[in-house]
Amino acid sequence: MQGATVLHHGANAGSNVLVTAGMVATVGGLYPPPDAVARIAAARTGRPVPIAHAVPVEVQIRLRDGSVQTVLTRQYADPDAQAVHRSIYQTSIDQAGMRARPQLRSPTNPVLTLYLASVPPTQPIDRIILWKDIPHRLLSMLVPGLVTFNAIEMAEIYPAQFSSVSAAEHAREKWGPNPRASLLRLLNDDPRAWFGIEFQQRGQGRKLQHRYCIEARLTSTIADIKATYDLVCEPRVVCFKAAGEVVPAGFKTPLKESGTTSPCPDPLTSGLLAGYRRSTAETAARASPDG
Repeated sequence: MQGATVLHHGANAGSNVLVTAGMVATVGGLYPPPDAVARIAAARTGRPVPIAHAVPVEVQIRLRDGSVQTVLTRQYADPDAQAVHRSIYQTSIDQAGMRARPQLRSPTNPVLTLYLASVPPTQPIDRIILWKDIPHRLLSMLVPGLVTFNAIEMAEIYPAQFSSVSAAEHAREKWGPNPRASLLRLLNDDPRAWFGIEFQQRGQGRKLQHRYCIEARLTSTIADIKATYDLVCEPRVVCFKAAGEVVPAGFKTPLKESGTTSPCPDPLTSGLLAGYRRSTAETAARASPDG
């Protein structure tokens, strides 16, 4: 994750460095080996505890909206061994998630906490995403803030993720018939504003193309498109997802799906973009307790 501060479990106890963080990701926790678990459990209980590995166990988690979802965790069959495992592994995850002090946050200073672990955290959970359902290579484009579904561009811009055009095409197929829908699902948890750029090359039968980027990369992305392609007209920019919001209903299908070769619409002016930024600021002000 670019620009992230990396901290380690056990090395930031009591730290307040995350009190202003907008997003905190907790990756795993302190995981004691089976022999250590058995030794500590035996010392606590005074009885011999066999050395064994944790086994997969399905547990039900109640989400904040009241719904229940089943997830797979790992637990020890011996209850005393499980108590030791939980006191170390579970506690380290809970403490790491609380480093951002979510109980002290307000609607104008929220924090998104992500837990990547095989144990349910004790804090209220809004949503559970199974690891197998995450399009990892799409996520690798999303994090830097520039996404394209053109296989040639994917291989050129992200050669480490897509070693060839064929590799890019193969990865894109796994995202389903509408990769844009997969992108929108991921953007539900992205606090940044995203823009869609629509452009069309000159030539008979050329279809509309799209790129998606964060505001910080908007100018450079448009410049790259104009330098790379012979365009029919100026690229068209639309708001794909507003900053700090889940995907609004009006942005569900913001760009044309068809491969029409009709002339591009006039591009948004800088004044309209400034108006968009102002409107989002006004929305944030209305959400503030002082607004």
